[in-house]
Amino acid sequence: MSRPRGNKTSKAERAERQAKALELMKTGATQESIAEVLGVSRMTFWRDLQAIEARYVEGSQEDVAAFKQSQYEALIRIESATAEGSIEPDVANALVRVRDSVARLLGLNAPERKVVGHVDADIDPAKLVGYRKFLYHTRHLSEEDVNAKVFPYCDSLPPSETPAHLMVPSEAMKRGYE
Repeated sequence: MSRPRGNKTSKAERAERQAKALELMKTGATQESIAEVLGVSRMTFWRDLQAIEARYVEGSQEDVAAFKQSQYEALIRIESATAEGSIEPDVANALVRVRDSVARLLGLNAPERKVVGHVDADIDPAKLVGYRKFLYHTRHLSEEDVNAKVFPYCDSLPPSETPAHLMVPSEAMKRGYE
């Protein structure tokens, strides 16, 4: 059984509260004071702002598309003027930064997604000698030949004590290393 969360407000009450918030924002009141006047938490007020913005963006898709087109055309004009030498490159850069700030302010830029990977670069070169030698000697073999001939041969060799840091993780766990 799930418990109800928070104060359940009707859609009409939320819409009325959001309309009041818009009116108060037009007067220049701070977000904290608006939340206080409306009798809601800062988090509830923030959610209201997100809902207001989403409705604005949904209702003005054509306006947003027209604005993006005008931004694009202006950037092309700046590029052409810079190439022709009629404006200095530093002035062009300043104009582009202003247009970028406006686009970010209005939420017109596409969302960004970044993926960061970390690789341990503290590898002892002396430990790579055998690996490099293996790569050198197998450089002309196809992947199929390596899988069909080299690895079965390696598997047929008698086992020797392999340092834990060179073991396949499952093998290291069998031998009690972690």
